[in-house]
Amino acid sequence: MAETLTKHAFTVAELPNVQDFHCGDEPFEKEVADWLKGPDSPEVDSALTSIKHPDKPSRVWLYKLGDEVVGFGALAKTDWRWPGKNNDPKLPLSIIIWVGVQMKYWG
Repeated sequence: MAETLTKHAFTVAELPNVQDFHCGDEPFEKEVADWLKGPDSPEVDSALTSIKHPDKPSRVWLYKLGDEVVGFGALAKTDWRWPGKNNDPKLPLSIIIWVGVQMKYWG
């Protein structure tokens, strides 16, 4: 196994490599893994549909040791307005939409 964590852009070609991604058994942990493993389908919110979003595509990276996926992170752009300030213009903002670490790498 490699000793250096490397970053790789997530693409449809990587989908088979993440099907065993597991970051916990709690419902909220399963939701994270399911989002990464989800199909490229307009009916499903998944990493692939998020990357291909027509208006605001996200960016998703896999973090690997060698060929093994350790975790992933996803960033997106949005426009937000300060709460209660409806007349102010919206501000562009980058947000972390998902982060997951394989359970065997916890700690």
